[in-house]
Amino acid sequence: TGVGLTKGHPAGLVDRDLKPDHVMITGDGYAKILDFGLAKLVEPPPAKTEQDSQEEVPTAILNRSQPGAVMGTIGYMSPEQAMGRAVDQRSDIFAFGCILYEIVTGRKPFAGDSMVDSLHKIIYTPAAPVKDFNQNCPYEIQRIIRRCLSKDPEDRYQRIKDIAIDLREFLEESKAVSDSGV
Repeated sequence: TGVGLTKGHPAGLVDRDLKPDHVMITGDGYAKILDFGLAKLVEPPPAKTEQDSQEEVPTAILNRSQPGAVMGTIGYMSPEQAMGRAVDQRSDIFAFGCILYEIVTGRKPFAGDSMVDSLHKIIYTPAAPVKDFNQNCPYEIQRIIRRCLSKDPEDRYQRIKDIAIDLREFLEESKAVSDSGV
């Protein structure tokens, strides 16, 4: 996962325009985000009390964009962005899922015949299964992508760090299997 997200999200920063054009892979293999032009600061949720432990505390948005404004790049924006609703780190997680999908399939998950068609697909239509375009994609990667691309932010990964952990575990398990000759 991008160094910018793993550092920015805990500090309350949401990119809102994560896309392949803004990601660079460094010589040592790290992904770095190059452009935070639409980034916004979100207020971290207050510390949870025992009463709050049963339900999530919403995140407040601190910016000057108008409510209902749609900002971002079509094809990588989350359903909540496409509808002009409040965004948080989970919107970047959706965009990250779009990038992963495109990496393993060679296709954008919500490409349409027009901007309106693409926005409609982002909001209402699930992405076609990765296996439809890449039969060799490991199931675990498909599962990670599906979870990132969930229409409901509550069903997505809640932190970019959790994706990094799942990806690292997958790589370690894959390496162990290949090293054992199985």
